[in-house]
Amino acid sequence: MTQRRDRPMRLLCRLALALLAGSLALLAGCAAQQREAIGTLGTSGAGVYVNRAPAQSGRIIYSGEEVSTGPGVSAIVDFGGGHFVQLDENTDPLFSWRLVDQVRCVFVQMFSGQAYADASPFCLATAAVEVVSGSKLNVWLLPQASVVSVLEGHMTPRRPPGRTVEAGEELTAESGGALHVRRLSPTELAERAAWRARYRFTGWCNDGLFGARRADRESCNPRDFTFSEPTRDAPTLAPWHFGPRLQPQPQPKPQRPRSYE
Repeated sequence: MTQRRDRPMRLLCRLALALLAGSLALLAGCAAQQREAIGTLGTSGAGVYVNRAPAQSGRIIYSGEEVSTGPGVSAIVDFGGGHFVQLDENTDPLFSWRLVDQVRCVFVQMFSGQAYADASPFCLATAAVEVVSGSKLNVWLLPQASVVSVLEGHMTPRRPPGRTVEAGEELTAESGGALHVRRLSPTELAERAAWRARYRFTGWCNDGLFGARRADRESCNPRDFTFSEPTRDAPTLAPWHFGPRLQPQPQPKPQRPRSYE
């Protein structure tokens, strides 16, 4: 008799737990929608992680997330419009949106490893230096210093403050606060980002000629390349439509036969 009386209570408890789980899932989904997207992840090799969890190409990277690479692995965070950051092996930066000097930029905090950036505006912070850039940079973190090479454009150190570093120059920021700038030879400049050639990235290229196709990133214009797989339900027609769209032709109205009197 007691068991029969307890049965409705157990059912109510199960229903309450189900409602609670659904509410938590809804709140998590709303929180994810409120986060701002940074870019799309691309991977070269197995061993890329987002927030310490394995991740694959095509995943959206949100503000406040960490992307890390293991040995022999590289990752790209594609911001769109041809702008991106590529991570070498054993690199683990945090990505976020920041307002720096009244400019809204992608803010990358690096703790170890090496990275190449082609972005404008781009804000970088390490333990030794913080810079604002609109250029192509290679960043290499040493135990007691951060080395930032400017391949194109220029950058300005904010912490500690220093003079603008131009294309072809390299800034070494020591952990004690000292800054050293020197000009690189053409050979040294080419060597700084030579590590990028070790990795291969594949995705989809939509150059407007043959629709979206699988391709190596290096064989496609960066502005036409994406790590996100196009779908037939996408609002843009270019990836999956070949040739001009045919418009339905209006049917002619039936005409009365002429009468000859």
